[in-house]
Amino acid sequence: MQANIHSSDVSVLAGSIAPTELEISGVYLVRVGCLGQVGRYKSVDFMPWRRGMRAVCQTGRGIEVGTVLGPATFSQPEVTGHTDERGEGLEGQLLRPMGPEDELLWAHLQELGDQAWHSCREWLQERQYPEVLIEVEPLFDGQTLFFHFLSEVGPHIHQHLEQLVEEFERVAANSEFAKLLEKGCGPECGTENAQRGCGSKSGCASCRVVGHCKK
Repeated sequence: MQANIHSSDVSVLAGSIAPTELEISGVYLVRVGCLGQVGRYKSVDFMPWRRGMRAVCQTGRGIEVGTVLGPATFSQPEVTGHTDERGEGLEGQLLRPMGPEDELLWAHLQELGDQAWHSCREWLQERQYPEVLIEVEPLFDGQTLFFHFLSEVGPHIHQHLEQLVEEFERVAANSEFAKLLEKGCGPECGTENAQRGCGSKSGCASCRVVGHCKK
C-alpha cells in the first residue's frame, strides 16, 4: 500500500444552484472527503435518499463516506466523471446508508488518521522541515490514507509517509475492522453461496466490505 500525497492552496469555493423542478431520477448531490467535494452520485437500487443521510459511496478514489445534500437537477453545473444513460456527469455511486456498525468503524478509522497526523507533524517539527501538513484523510476501505500538504513535498517526506501508512495498515488489521473484513456481509461472503446474494447488484451493495471482495 502506498501513501497518497496531495498538495494544494487553501481556498473557499462558493456557488449558487438555480432552483428547478427537473430532478434526475436516482441521482443525488453528495459531499465527500475532508475537503467537502460535491458531485452527482447515482443510487444503485434507486432507494429514496433524504438530505443529511450518510452513505457508503463508490468514488474515483475508492470506498468513502458521504453526506447526501439533495436530489440532483438538470440545471446544476456539469461535473466530470462517469455518465449515466442520460449522459449526465457522475462522480460515483451511492452503495447503501451508513449503519451503526459503519459509524463505529468510520470513527475508528478517523482516530487512526488523527494518530497518523500527529505522528507526521511531530516528525516534521523535530527535523524542522518547512512542509505544512493540512490533513490526513483515511478512506472507508481501511487501507488508504491521503496526506494533504500545503505545498509539494520532497522524497524524504515520501519515505516517512510510507512508514506511517504501513503502521496504519497494521493497526487496522489487528482491530475490529479485521473481524469485519473476515465476516463481510454474512456467511460465505464473496462466494456464490453467500446468503445475501453476494455478486448480485443488491447483495454487493449491502456488503460492508465490498471494496475488499476478491470474488
